[in-house]
Amino acid sequence: MLNKFIFLLLVSPIVLFARIGENQKVIEKRLDKSHAGDAYDESAQENLKSRVSYKKIFPHLEKMNQDYEIVVYWKSDDGEAPSKLKLPKPMKIGWDYHVVYLKGVSVLEYYKKNGGVKINDFELSGLFLINAKSELKPYKPTFTEENPQKKEDKSYIGYNYKNESGSIRAMFNPRSKIDLMIFNNKLDQRLLLMNDSIQSEQKIENKKNLRNSLEGF
Repeated sequence: MLNKFIFLLLVSPIVLFARIGENQKVIEKRLDKSHAGDAYDESAQENLKSRVSYKKIFPHLEKMNQDYEIVVYWKSDDGEAPSKLKLPKPMKIGWDYHVVYLKGVSVLEYYKKNGGVKINDFELSGLFLINAKSELKPYKPTFTEENPQKKEDKSYIGYNYKNESGSIRAMFNPRSKIDLMIFNNKLDQRLLLMNDSIQSEQKIENKKNLRNSLEGF
């Protein structure tokens, strides 16, 4: 049964998606060769990026002092070639997917079917396998004093799936099944450290301003 699933995955259009750790040129060459996907135009990309759950990482990406780029693509779910992609207009059902590149390498993938169509279980398993090269399992630990949360388990982005090594994480709502985010744990840990630093600086600033803030009460 597993071998059959892997075979179906290999011949499926879903393999045209980007993959964590891949070079941007390789990703876009595969899309171009397949004629099944293309980047949205610039205004459409900005529109789509403004409505995603991962946008809280944008300010931190800008502070990393590294070359980064976020590209939003559309890919058909039946192999049909896209025309020049603009918004707003009724779109044929397919995938919107966002790739966050650091120095030209994919570190975060965000997948969403347009038209409100849900991601089915086979597509979910396929995307996990493509990106993590292994099964991603649900991650819902209960932390206690005897079983405290480990530093490496903490997250800035948030996740409820991970692979066995912990190198790849994912966030997927099993109720809505509307979108899926898969990302590199190194990116998540870096963002977490940056956010902790910002929070510490903010606490120091708040203490400095406390007297002026409360004077006169």
